[in-house]
Amino acid sequence: MAAAGCVAAGATMPGITPALLAKARQQGLVSVIVQLRVPRSAGEAEIIAAQDAVLAELGAAPHRVARRYTTIPFIALAVSERALRVLAGSPHVTSVAEDTVLRPSVPPTSPAR
Repeated sequence: MAAAGCVAAGATMPGITPALLAKARQQGLVSVIVQLRVPRSAGEAEIIAAQDAVLAELGAAPHRVARRYTTIPFIALAVSERALRVLAGSPHVTSVAEDTVLRPSVPPTSPAR
């Protein structure tokens, strides 16, 4: 059953990879950062309007808002595979990236002498 705003399985969007779709299918929800399509000079009202438009498109697709930003054109979400497909077809989205924890790489130290 296709939901409104969904795209075909072969559609592409930067960041929405087959591996991310599979992870969402297996886990139920995956954490992502969505970059919104707004003018470079967009202010808070335009960013919020774009976020609202994306959330309206997601509709009944399983998702949860993790964080709404007001000064940068992004929104953090936990989304299902179905929601990823909706995001892939959204005219309000430029890219989607999995939200992962980055740990600093610390070089090994020599024992103190």
